Amino acid sequence: MDYPKVIKAFVDGTIDQNVWIVIFDNDGGDWEHIGDDIDCLTEEQVDQMYDDMRMEYGTPDGRDGRKDVVDLARAAGIPAEWV
Repeated sequence: MDYPKVIKAFVDGTIDQNVWIVIFDNDGGDWEHIGDDIDCLTEEQVDQMYDDMRMEYGTPDGRDGRKDVVDLARAAGIPAEWV
């Protein structure tokens, strides 16, 4: 996941935090749409929205959650390593 890009997009409102959240799990993680408009969309539209988010920002690396922690810290400007 491109954490610097994701952080910037959440901060500047490009990604609405009332519509999208990031899910972390040990299977890979993903985006979750939490907007009220989900019921008004077709399955194809929903699938396209998820695909667009994945293409633009990536997804968490749930296979190795330690990498996500280090990447997030670095994206926030914190020097970090996993030991």
